[in-house]
Amino acid sequence: MAIVVEAAVGKDGTVSVPRVDMAVDCGFAAYPDRIRSQMEGAAVMALSSALYGEITFREGRAEQNNFNDFQVARMDVAPRETHVYIIESDAPPGGVGEPGVPPFAPALWQRDLRCDWEADSTPAHRGSVAKQEQTSKGKIGYDRRG
Repeated sequence: MAIVVEAAVGKDGTVSVPRVDMAVDCGFAAYPDRIRSQMEGAAVMALSSALYGEITFREGRAEQNNFNDFQVARMDVAPRETHVYIIESDAPPGGVGEPGVPPFAPALWQRDLRCDWEADSTPAHRGSVAKQEQTSKGKIGYDRRG
């Protein structure tokens, strides 16, 4: 699985994702349209988790208890274009249930947003990745020097 995310931070601090490219090697692709649909859904779910996902606790208990407490990216936030490239293979079929979710957030934050945030030093939103990076490093982005 490989993902490239085109992302930007607007002047008002909103995150936009104009395009996502995803390559998936899942073995023999019996139903390519289903694989594309699964990857497109993974992009929306992963973007939702990156922007809005967090688990908060009060009095030792998680405040979120099910998906009704989970904000999903709406159409105005979801990627405008999602391109899925299925690697042709004669290998046995593999799963495509969730492989598009884990690599999405690192692809999103790696270059475009980190550079924009370091230049501005203002968090673009209140998402969990922004909070985690602020508390762990004291600023948005990673210092590659150490």
